[in-house]
This record gives sequence, structure tokens and C-alpha cells, in this order.
Amino acid sequence: MEVSVLIYSSYKEEKCSHAKVYVVCYRTIDIKREFHVHARNSSSPSRTFSLSEVARHTDARHGVWTTYEDGVYDLTDFIEQHPGGKKMIMLAAGSRLDPYWNIHDFHKRDDIVKILSEFRIGSLRKEEIKASTLLNLDDPYFRDPKRHPALTVYCNKPFLAEPLLGLLGHSLITPTEVFYIRNHMPVPLIDKDGYKLQISVKGVSTKLTFEDLKQYKKRTIVATLQCAGNRCNEMAAVNREDFVDVGGGPATISTAQWGGALLRDVLESVGITDSVVEREGYKHVRLEGLDQDLSGTKYEVSIPIHIAMSPTGDVMLAYEMNGKELPRDHGYPVRCLVPGVAGARSVKWLGRVSLSKQKSQSMWQQTAYKGVPLYANQGVPLYANQVLPLPLQGVPPCANQGVPPCANQVLPLPLQGVPPCANQKTVDLQVAEDIHELPVTSVICHPEEGKTILREEEEVTISGYAWSGGGRGIVRVDVSLDGGKTWNTASLDGVKQPYGKAWAWSLWELTAPLPAHGDRMEIICKAVDSSFNVQPDTVAPIYNYRGYLCNAWHRVNVTLGEKRL
Repeated sequence: MEVSVLIYSSYKEEKCSHAKVYVVCYRTIDIKREFHVHARNSSSPSRTFSLSEVARHTDARHGVWTTYEDGVYDLTDFIEQHPGGKKMIMLAAGSRLDPYWNIHDFHKRDDIVKILSEFRIGSLRKEEIKASTLLNLDDPYFRDPKRHPALTVYCNKPFLAEPLLGLLGHSLITPTEVFYIRNHMPVPLIDKDGYKLQISVKGVSTKLTFEDLKQYKKRTIVATLQCAGNRCNEMAAVNREDFVDVGGGPATISTAQWGGALLRDVLESVGITDSVVEREGYKHVRLEGLDQDLSGTKYEVSIPIHIAMSPTGDVMLAYEMNGKELPRDHGYPVRCLVPGVAGARSVKWLGRVSLSKQKSQSMWQQTAYKGVPLYANQGVPLYANQVLPLPLQGVPPCANQGVPPCANQVLPLPLQGVPPCANQKTVDLQVAEDIHELPVTSVICHPEEGKTILREEEEVTISGYAWSGGGRGIVRVDVSLDGGKTWNTASLDGVKQPYGKAWAWSLWELTAPLPAHGDRMEIICKAVDSSFNVQPDTVAPIYNYRGYLCNAWHRVNVTLGEKRL
């Protein structure tokens, strides 16, 4: 996989939507080429340098040098091409890279370290290596809370984990201890008694204490949160070379009962009404967390103001989760819960709310959690002087007359429905559409992939979850035991939810006889929501190189076996 190194200012989302570490690599092809060019022209790694020599190289004129462990690296030719921006790379100019990679542990992967090694120009002097390693070694994740052993960890720094899939599907409410966790930076230590939430409008700020928030009418809702990258491993299987993510299974989704004050009530109490919003032309509400990196940059995203101000949207300043105070990993003391949309918008450790005519300019808003087209393959041109294969869905009628929409250019299968002239060499993430409401999805929790079912049991019980964003409820889940040839309708279980406010998932179950023949069985589920949106049958047509929005039919393969004597 081709990835950029150093300090990413956009997290690979939340790779580990979406932290600050995300691997935003839509220009990595060119970046890697720069690595190789520089490597050929670099000085011999046998040279040694002092820390003072490295410290003199902090700009393009003198060269931008950094150290990592015992090595010295010249990044001058790379700073302008860094996907996270020049500012982030320059934090390590003339000093150590280690503290930043300690924040974003993802960078320590062998393939990324190997790419960095091509920029190596020498080593630190032996007497200075120890002095270097003694500097700034305070691990900002040292104070992160302990986590439950039933969580499957995909990234430690920042922390990304999901519960074992077998733990889901049993209860409408996910136990707090195994609720999925998706952090973007170290978990901040916050004193509830000293906590203040800042509400900023036109340069005027109102500060509310935790006790102030508890004076508002308390609301309670049951809502599901899902990471935009849920099931991203299935997308990685489509194109692993192109894929940019640390991975994740089908369990970065959980449901809890949340308690707190509605954001609309709080905004109205400080004079922000619908008429004020219309008069001032506000379009977005920016949500800033108290989690931050070494540069002081905090996690921030925004949501459209109509979501925040909707009387039926239930956007909440939550301070309770499953009847207790929010745990630290889930935003203690206050989290902005935005039901029905990607979990990245439900900002934890909420520190500031502001109204704006523009969306947040943060990295997480501008370059992460985007619905990029499937031909956005990080620098590889879509067309390669070949003929357009037919038939392709969404191709103009003239295409079936033997004239490709873009002369002598190819649309490789299975890229169905791709605009015929989509020949971008890169994707501009800043203009790509933000992900808010998530599409309908369903997952088989039981039985799990690879399980053996004994024929003497004669039947099998299949169960799982189904959910759709935007408050759309689940009206049906179909299940197949023969790879999609025949289907049965599962029974649904869920909390009672008004139309348009179905924030929580539905659980489903089907008991069916085992097939009479064969030793393997492909089980498939697919859901239909209240707007009659359906899941696509395969992943390829909805491929997103960041792993977002995977909602294809979920498939589980099991073996049918005989009881051994």
C-alpha cells in the first residue's frame, strides 16, 4: 500500500472518519515517486550528524531535516506534497519525529517505516542518540483509560476498537464496556467541576458549566452510533493495494440510551432561534472537542444547521450513557450526540459550539469522512487507452454504438455507473461530499464466519442487526441460506420509534431448516428501510478507498458437518 509518512493532519477517521492520524493518501502515487527520486540523490547513510546540525535545518533554504530513533532524514522535497499540509510536517523540522509518531502509532507500521528509510541521509552521533531519546518521551496516551478485553483492537494510538461480533445481536442496548471506540487523539483528562462549554456566536461567547447543562430539560433517547468505516475490511478485500485504512470489521456500531439536554434548547436559551439563523445566514454548527495533538490542534467537525436546530432531530448534549455518567472513552463529561449520522459527527469531550456560514475548516471536515467516487484511486488515471467494455450501467446510449464516451479510454470493470468522462488523476477531498446520514445496512452476528453446523441439528438460527441513518427505520430483513437463490423474511425486534426518528437499530432473527445437500452454506442478509432503500449486492460498485459507507449484502460462509463418534 502506498501511503505518505510523517504527521498526518487528517486521520484515516474517523484510518484508524474517518483522529489526526488518518492516512489521507489521495496523492500517494506521486508522493512515493518523490521518495524514490530523493533516495537516489541522497547522501550516504554512513554519515553522522549532531543534534545541533539537525536543528539548523528548519526551512526550505537550509533543508528540512528531522530524526527518528537513531536516523537523520532530509524531507525538503516532500514538505509541499504532504497530504496533511506543510504546517504539520514542519512541527518536526530540526527536531525529533518520534513524539508525533507516538501520538499516531499507525505510522510505525513496517511499510511506512520502510518508505521513511528512503529519505535517510545518515545517523545521529552515538553520544547523542541517548540524549535524543530522553527528549519529549512523555507518551500522551499514557493516561488513556483501560479497555475491556472483549474489544478487538485495530489501532492503539489513537484507540480504535470494536466488540467481538458475537456480542452484538443479543440485546438492543450494547453494554457500555464493549461499546465500540473510535478516538482521534489521546483521551483528555477533564475535571467535571471545572468544565465549561463555550457557545460562540458572532464573536460573543457564553460559557456553561456542567451544572448549568443539567438545569435544562433532560431528554432520553435510544440511539445507534456507527462509524462511517464500519465493515471497511470488506472494501479492503476488493482492492487492497489501493485501500487506505487500518481496517475494521462489522462491529464498529453500537446502541445506547443517552441522556442530556437538546442542543436546540441550549442554543435558544442564548438567543439563537430559527429566525436569527435565517436572518444571519448561518449554515453550519461547528463542534470542537477538547482532545488535541502536540500542536494544540483540536478535533473539530461541523453539521448542517438544519440538523442541529431541527425540533425532531434530537441532537443532544449528552452527559449520560446507559443511565450513568459518560465514560472517558465516550466523551466524559459531555458529548454532542448527533443521531442518524456518522459517528464522527458526535463529538466527544465537547468544548465549543459555534455557528458559521461555512463548514469547519479542520482536517477532519475537509479531508476525512468523504463520499469519494470509486474511481478515486489515489493518483492512478481512470482510463488507460483501452476500449470501454460493454455493457456498463449508467453509460450513455451512444456507448452501445461502439463509440466510447471518452475516446480510446477505458472504464475497467466492475466500475459500473461511473461517469463516462471521470478521468481525474486525483480526487479533491475538499470538494467531495461530506458523509452525514449513513445508508441502510445489516449484518449477520450469528453464526459467525467459518463456523461448523452439525447436520443433526436439522435447522439453524441466524440473527443480526439492521440499521439505517437519517431516522429511517427498518421495515424488512431478507435472509438467504443458498447464496441468494432463495430468500426468507426474518422477524424484527426493536424499540418503538416514531416515523422519521428511528435512531436505534433493529435486531432480526430467522430459524430455517438446513439444506438437504452440500457441505457448505453461504448465508446472506439484506435490509430494507422505511424509505425502501435497499443494500447493493456486492462491494465493488460502492468501493471507497477510505473504507467508508460499506453496506453491501453481508455474507457468512459456514460448513455443514457430521457428528464425530
